[in-house]
Amino acid sequence: MIVRNATIEEFDKVVDFYDNIIDDMQGSKYHPMWQKRIYPTLDFLKESIANGQLYIQIVNGNIVGCMVMNNFGNGYDTVPWSIQVDDEFVNVIHALGINVKEQGKGYAKALVQESVKIAKNNGAKVIRLDVLAPNLPAHELYKKCGFELRETKDLFYEDTGWTQFMLYELVL
Repeated sequence: MIVRNATIEEFDKVVDFYDNIIDDMQGSKYHPMWQKRIYPTLDFLKESIANGQLYIQIVNGNIVGCMVMNNFGNGYDTVPWSIQVDDEFVNVIHALGINVKEQGKGYAKALVQESVKIAKNNGAKVIRLDVLAPNLPAHELYKKCGFELRETKDLFYEDTGWTQFMLYELVL
C-alpha cells in the first residue's frame, strides 16, 4: 500500500473515484451524503491536488482510498477543542473515502494512520474532522485511531444542508 499526493494528471481518476463512491453507496445505510459536483466539487478536488493536499491510497496499482487534508474546518471556530493552536498547526481531514468494493479490508484505518504521519511531517500539532452523526462506522474508525469526540453540532454544507455532525480531534 502506498499513500501519496495525487498529481494533476490523476485528476480524472480522482473524480471517477469519488463518483463511484457516490454511485455505489446510493441507498446504503451509511451513505456519506456526498453529491456529484456539489461535494466534493471539481474545483475543490483540483485546488486540493494543486496545493498538495489531496492524498491517494494505492493498492496493486489502483486507487482504493482518497482524502484531503488542509487547515480549514467549516464551523470549527466555536468548538471547544482540547488545545488552541494557530491554523497553520491544524490539519483537517476532508472527504476521506474508500472504494466500496475494498471496504472492510483495513484500508480506512491505514489511511487515517497515514494521515497522522503526514500531519506530523507537516508540523501539525492536531488533526480535526467532522463526521455525519449517523455514520457509525466512521465514528468507530476514528475512535479506534485515537480521536476524541469534542462536540456534536449542526453544520451547513452544500451537499447536506444543515445537518448534525460530530467533531473529532487527535492531539499529536
